[in-house]
Amino acid sequence: MRTTIRLEGALLEAAKAEAEQRGTTFTSLVALSLQRELGRSKHSRKKRKVTIPVSDTSGPPFEGIDLTSNAQVWEILDGPDDSARR
Repeated sequence: MRTTIRLEGALLEAAKAEAEQRGTTFTSLVALSLQRELGRSKHSRKKRKVTIPVSDTSGPPFEGIDLTSNAQVWEILDGPDDSARR
């Protein structure tokens, strides 16, 4: 089947050069690339079970730090002299 695709000039030239280096046609390179990309997206759609680590400690995460205070968290992350960025 024939179709038209629009590519940037640099991408088209790089693909043609790659096809020539591999000893194949541009059409074959595009078909192979699409097959690989479509196959990869199928694998990425499979859901994997993820275990999230949960701490069993009690109390605040860091002594003297109130994580409900955005200003205090920014001060810890950026330092006390970086209030202009907020």
